[in-house]
Amino acid sequence: EQKTWTAHTVTIAGRGSCGIALAAAPDRPGLAAISSIRQGSLAARVPALSAGMLVEKVNGLSVRGIDPAEIQRTLSQIAAAETTLQVDVLVSEQATTAQLALGICYDLGLCVERSPTRAMECFTAAAERGDPQAMLNLGVALHHGEGGEPDLPRAVSYYQQAAEKGNAQAQFNLGVCLDTGTGISA
Repeated sequence: EQKTWTAHTVTIAGRGSCGIALAAAPDRPGLAAISSIRQGSLAARVPALSAGMLVEKVNGLSVRGIDPAEIQRTLSQIAAAETTLQVDVLVSEQATTAQLALGICYDLGLCVERSPTRAMECFTAAAERGDPQAMLNLGVALHHGEGGEPDLPRAVSYYQQAAEKGNAQAQFNLGVCLDTGTGISA
């Protein structure tokens, strides 16, 4: 399957408030893969990204061909120096975990400017590939009108899909909707 990539810019503010861990990118020589993005106590809410997200530029300078360890040192030095670091990344549209993680980043404003619309795009991409957490997140966003007007019937549909895949929170949300008639057509 041909991989397609989308570009995003991740911002790391000073003193390590947002950290990125890198590894080699086996399928894209010369680029470093992001293995995790974290920010303080929110670290547990952002899953590992595997090779689905790649560093392309740091502060506008191409890092193609630079050793991932060297990029990691640069990121650490800049974060320690209390400056802002702009990291341009490529995200594989086929990497559901990377899409989900990036969606969470956009949803929470974690290392990126908060954008409910971009979060929805990422959650949709991961949900279309069968990720139950992305289905739940998309259902919640639709339920509350993140990125647009609330769409309760679609929210319930995503809750149901995620619930059928065993997501406990989606099962609970679906149960509440069924009990209250929220988003359920007569």
